[in-house]
Amino acid sequence: MYDLFGIPAVVYRGGTSRGLFFHEKDLPERKFWDDVFLAALGSPDKREIDGLGGATSHTSKVVVISKKDEYINYLFAQVGIDKPIVDYKGMCGNLLSAVGPFAIDEGLIKAEEPKTSIKVLNINTGKRFEITVPVKNGKSVSQGNYSIAGVKKSGARIDIKYIEPAGAKTGKLFPTGKRKETLNIGEKAIEASILDVSNPMVFVRAEDVEIDLRTWDKRSSVDRLNEIRDYVACVLGFAENLEEASSRSAAIPKIALVQSSKDENADIISFMLSMGRVHESYAATAAVCIGAASKIPGTVVYEVARKNGDKLNILHPSGIMDVKTEIEFNKEISVRSVSMGRTARRLMDGRVYVPYIIFK
Repeated sequence: MYDLFGIPAVVYRGGTSRGLFFHEKDLPERKFWDDVFLAALGSPDKREIDGLGGATSHTSKVVVISKKDEYINYLFAQVGIDKPIVDYKGMCGNLLSAVGPFAIDEGLIKAEEPKTSIKVLNINTGKRFEITVPVKNGKSVSQGNYSIAGVKKSGARIDIKYIEPAGAKTGKLFPTGKRKETLNIGEKAIEASILDVSNPMVFVRAEDVEIDLRTWDKRSSVDRLNEIRDYVACVLGFAENLEEASSRSAAIPKIALVQSSKDENADIISFMLSMGRVHESYAATAAVCIGAASKIPGTVVYEVARKNGDKLNILHPSGIMDVKTEIEFNKEISVRSVSMGRTARRLMDGRVYVPYIIFK
């Protein structure tokens, strides 16, 4: 290993995502982070064969952890697959579920049986969370009978509460001030709702882009959807023009299609895109956003979702995911919290090796 540099790291599966976890103290100077993360995951390469990435948007991720006072600080990086992009604008809600177990098992938090509650601050958005992890003999428990769509084996339930998640990047629940609006992009105008809850999202009715999610071939072209997403990225000020939207703000906003559900177990059907591709399941941050949107009259999500009290059951490509939203309607709409259950598992720990030439 004459020309390789090893950095302590842990690989976790959190929810339906997988990522590489680092202690901030173990990383080199911040100016080297992008190159380190790209090399560690094997990007750019559509197969990520020369790294630990999984060649999908939900397996090409990095988490950096530190502790300050009572909070675990969680920084997320979305790493591009076929482009050398490292995007820190948004956060990953699925990998958030692994932050608690990581903090306990790495000794950052004292474990208390039978469950330990951990306060987390996401550095990307400034938002706070409470994660409750089952523990035994001073370590996190990963095995159990709680199942989530998109993961074949069950695990121990980890409870996550997103505290006041609205305005994560823009400072506003509705960044444009509208619950629903017409976007004049391309040959045909499109009606959409743009919300910022945990991450900025744009929601479009599937039928408005001539798609039936019950029969849609996910391998079909998504150019129209990416065009809409890139346009909204410019509207929100994340990019100056369409040409740079996919590089300067590849991770956010995300776009999701919504459709009414005839399944008695699902309140809505929704497929989303991440990093330009159809997500094989559903991002937890997107679930938080759609959960809030489903409770607010006037949004396209509210119009197609079945009413189910404070809950929303989302049918996505891998199954059904549920969220619970606490929301208040006073002079202004206040999203107090959104909660969900996830599972997580440590897969590997050791060192990840990157070329020394990165630091020259």
